[in-house]
Amino acid sequence: MKQNHACNDNIVKDGSMECKVHCPFCREKFSIEVLKEDGDDQDFIWDCEICCHPIDIHARWDADHEKFAISVSRGEGYDEMPI
Repeated sequence: MKQNHACNDNIVKDGSMECKVHCPFCREKFSIEVLKEDGDDQDFIWDCEICCHPIDIHARWDADHEKFAISVSRGEGYDEMPI
């Protein structure tokens, strides 16, 4: 299931934008930075900073609001391993 998020209006000095997302595994909230210079339509995998599960992230530049719209879903191919 995809979750949609919008980034803050905070443009960091290096041209990146801070975006807060919720992990689809542990539901914890954390921040990522998306670089505008990497394009208006981006797909990448980010490991959750809390539970370390892979998260599929799609960032799309919303020109009307001048910020990224973020879609977040569970990463594919993750195998749960008992410890």
